[in-house]
Amino acid sequence: MHQTAKAEAQAAVAQLEASAYLLLKSHTDGLRTGEVARLLGIESHCPTPNSNWLARCILENLVSKKRAASEKRGGSRVFRAL
Repeated sequence: MHQTAKAEAQAAVAQLEASAYLLLKSHTDGLRTGEVARLLGIESHCPTPNSNWLARCILENLVSKKRAASEKRGGSRVFRAL
């Protein structure tokens, strides 16, 4: 049972990464974390500074895999596909 749950969770993470990557590819100017969260329907409704942590983790995974890059623009971090 434990291995099945882990495999399902890893498949879900891979699907989120693939979906986020497709979004970034279609928005060549890049997207902010909150925009990705909204477009994927994974927005958090917690009123905290890190409310879209799931989207941020997915985007940072793409950066660590060299599939995306991020840059600071104004007061926001913007992610774009590589």
